[in-house]
Amino acid sequence: GNLEEAESCLQKLENLAKENDVVYEFASVYANLGNFDKAFEYLNQLVEKRDWRLVHLRAEMDFFLLHEDKRFQKILEIIGIKN
Repeated sequence: GNLEEAESCLQKLENLAKENDVVYEFASVYANLGNFDKAFEYLNQLVEKRDWRLVHLRAEMDFFLLHEDKRFQKILEIIGIKN
């Protein structure tokens, strides 16, 4: 809920991204900021990479806001998670 803190977190992630894979974290932060388009941009990158963390996607609290979005349902279908 704290926009200033979230923006600070994004800046730190951008710095980390230069040397680490932080795509999942970007997806999480953008979902919580309400920027669903950007969150799905990163989630789709994770799908393409077959990232192991997606197995917990439906249970991950950071992504609860996305559950009703058709794009979320499509990702669950692609990775083989039943509704």
